[in-house]
Amino acid sequence: MAHSSSLEFRIRQLLGGKSAPQSPIRYAAVGIGTTFLAAVLIGCGTVQKNSGEADSTYLSGAHTPLTPIDSRELSALIGSPPSKAIKYKLNIRVIGQNGGTLAGPGLLNGKADDFRTFPPSITVRTGQKGTLEMIREFPHPTSFDLPQWPDADGSRKPAKRPEAGAALPNGGSYPVTPVTPRDFSFRNIGWKLDALTVKPQGAFLVVSGTFHETTFDGFIQNAGEAYSPIITSGTNAFGRKELVVLSDNKVLSPTFTSRETPFQAAALPGKTYRIRLNLKQPDAFLEVTCAPEE
Repeated sequence: MAHSSSLEFRIRQLLGGKSAPQSPIRYAAVGIGTTFLAAVLIGCGTVQKNSGEADSTYLSGAHTPLTPIDSRELSALIGSPPSKAIKYKLNIRVIGQNGGTLAGPGLLNGKADDFRTFPPSITVRTGQKGTLEMIREFPHPTSFDLPQWPDADGSRKPAKRPEAGAALPNGGSYPVTPVTPRDFSFRNIGWKLDALTVKPQGAFLVVSGTFHETTFDGFIQNAGEAYSPIITSGTNAFGRKELVVLSDNKVLSPTFTSRETPFQAAALPGKTYRIRLNLKQPDAFLEVTCAPEE
């Protein structure tokens, strides 16, 4: 009870009151505030505990920084002479929680489920940076020509929008050219592992780099009257006036999401380590094995 009273007094101080007489309404507010803050503190502790338990579960079976090591063994490893190798071979996989190899995001032949994965290994020289890419180029328009109507002489050029139902001299309805892409840009979709380095420190090989993922998420419709459906009035088979859509005139822009995971692993040669990645695919890990190359 004493602890509860102390907590309540502290919360009262935070809320701006101490032990001065208060109205019943103020006491009720303090009581609600006490209950709410206590619930938040308990909830935060629970979330933190659960988060730690989840990480331990996901990373079980792999050598990770969470693996305990005897202090004498660690001291001996750190004090060992560093490797003199010039090149190091890195075996790299992107895996799921069950250890299966994951495929990278991308588009091939218009299908979002056509994927590739990283090559199995890369050799990095001491003092140099390595790069691995598994990407596809995604072309998309960046500028457009606005809709066009022909002049009376039939030449096609930007002109004043005709009145609804206006006709060409030959009696035909006005043809229209909708918004047309003019300039294009390219965006790389997929995975990239860059700034990949290996630095010997004692018996350890410190492997570091940054893992990038860029995904295509879909299209958005751009705004504005010039980017809206183009309609005119016409006459149907029954002689009634009706609106006719000449062109949907849609102008779409792609949307992308980029994610980045800087990482390090103080690795013992030949051992495999897993590092959690921030990918669209949940529970994804980078599996790394590093060893000197003769």
